[in-house]
Amino acid sequence: INSSLPIGAGISSSSALISGLASSLIEINNLEINTISNFIYGNCGIPDCTDPSAINFNPSATQNNGSCIYPLWTQDINIPNGWSIFSTYIQSDNMNFQANFYHKEEIIMIKNYLGHVYLSEWNYNGIGDIKFNEGYQIKTNQACSIIFEGEYIDPEENTINLVEGWNIISYIRLNPAPANMVFQNLVEEGNLVIAKDGTGAAFLPDWNFNGIGNLEAGQGDQLKTNYSDILIYLSNNDQY
Repeated sequence: INSSLPIGAGISSSSALISGLASSLIEINNLEINTISNFIYGNCGIPDCTDPSAINFNPSATQNNGSCIYPLWTQDINIPNGWSIFSTYIQSDNMNFQANFYHKEEIIMIKNYLGHVYLSEWNYNGIGDIKFNEGYQIKTNQACSIIFEGEYIDPEENTINLVEGWNIISYIRLNPAPANMVFQNLVEEGNLVIAKDGTGAAFLPDWNFNGIGNLEAGQGDQLKTNYSDILIYLSNNDQY
């Protein structure tokens, strides 16, 4: 035993050693945590839902991974007796005509802009699926209502594709807007010949005559164009 060592020197050395080992272990653990974190997230940050309008929005997320879940919307559309035009701003998992209309005894026929038909009496679906960017002519034997439930389609993010000639378009905004204002770009381009609503009322751009009035959600309109084009609606926060 080295009697020249001061009393407690061995204890201090042991404490320093233990303290040093503890610090090293903490550094190693932090390194492992950071390594694991970098392995999971990489340079892309935290993947999750970044859309504030979604019900599972994560404010800490830095990368949208497509996991957003949106609240369901319900649209109740009143259909008059006889011929009219309807459209919807809803998109659901099943937009098939048979799935949505097989139980509606009031409906006689539905047609798209190509003349393809859905015949309820025969359960014949020559159209396929209901599309949010199209309108449909419908004939009923009495007034009824159609209810759609699903995701709301934002108007400013979804275009209405127009073909040369006759089209039947949807109106996917929530708020009504004057037909002449909605179609202003088409008129300025010289591309709109005539527009008609489900009652036959017309907007005649050459005469600056708006017999339609307002376009309204749930309804659709016929448009005749000189060439193929696109129509983009303003958002619900903007006004025409």
